[in-house]
Amino acid sequence: MFYLYIRSMKKLGTCIICILVYFLGFSQVIILDSLAENGGYSYKSQPIGAGPFSGVLYSHGGLGNAVGGNLRGTCIALAQNVYMGWCNKRTTDIPMAPATDNNTLTNTLLNASLIDDSLLILVAENDTLQNDHVQLAMDVKNALDTITGVRHIEYDPYDEDGNGVVNSLDDGHMLFDKVQSPYWDDLIDFLDNNLKNSTSNINNTQSETKKKLIKIVDLLGRQTNNKNNTLLFYIFENGTIEKKITLE
Repeated sequence: MFYLYIRSMKKLGTCIICILVYFLGFSQVIILDSLAENGGYSYKSQPIGAGPFSGVLYSHGGLGNAVGGNLRGTCIALAQNVYMGWCNKRTTDIPMAPATDNNTLTNTLLNASLIDDSLLILVAENDTLQNDHVQLAMDVKNALDTITGVRHIEYDPYDEDGNGVVNSLDDGHMLFDKVQSPYWDDLIDFLDNNLKNSTSNINNTQSETKKKLIKIVDLLGRQTNNKNNTLLFYIFENGTIEKKITLE
């Protein structure tokens, strides 16, 4: 099951590794920072450009060293979609919701009236192996339906092992263990509608009136001048990036 809750994100922590990441087939260049902590790595990502960019905080599944979800892949995918991403590896002493142990979810829903932002609830039909997350997702929807904007999507059973046959051994919970369709497309649509579109009019006006070229880089991230017959990335001050090949 995957919950997405809209909140603003504050300044991100200091990172020790900074990498320019280029993806063949994409015109988006991003910055990926890695921070060694809690026996693993946390990640911060952002698109190239001046912004402003909306921020997304990703809280992974699992606990301690058992990480449910792809922190690095999620952070990269968020930046590819022009969001700042912060994917933090939690410590071992933080309880998880929607876990039913110790009535964590039940107690959380008692304070549902405090939530006033949009909520997206995603679950696969066969997400019942570890717990009945299908019912838990419905419990959350019912608790919040009259309080705030809730979108609930239940996907077809997930073929975890990819053998073309869904059976009792396939865990629908694993649909959200990596960045993939169909849930990722719905997630990005939700973010765009609730975050990006709120500032799109301002950003579009700025883009039309001011598009100053910052630099040109090649596939290896090296700054260069305009060259013929070479794939180059043109990075502008307003955050846009154009991929060009000038044929001679």
